Amino acid sequence: MTKPGPKPKHADGAVTPTSVTIDDMTRRRLLVLGKGNLSEGIRVSAAVAYHRYQVSPDSRNDLHVELAVEPAAKPVPPPVD
Repeated sequence: MTKPGPKPKHADGAVTPTSVTIDDMTRRRLLVLGKGNLSEGIRVSAAVAYHRYQVSPDSRNDLHVELAVEPAAKPVPPPVD
């Protein structure tokens, strides 16, 4: 017997269990967006992306966000005497 839990905040439709593969930084970002709840973070990010798409459907490529990672610096060769 399962215990009844709180109703999800997104009671506008059925919830389907789905597996996703994400990197660690994306997981951290989604946890922040969802205030510690990964599923909520996914819903929030999807809602924001969908709203952005509705505002400007011609700019689909604008939805892609580059990772804020600086490229590795090239090593500086030692001076030649």
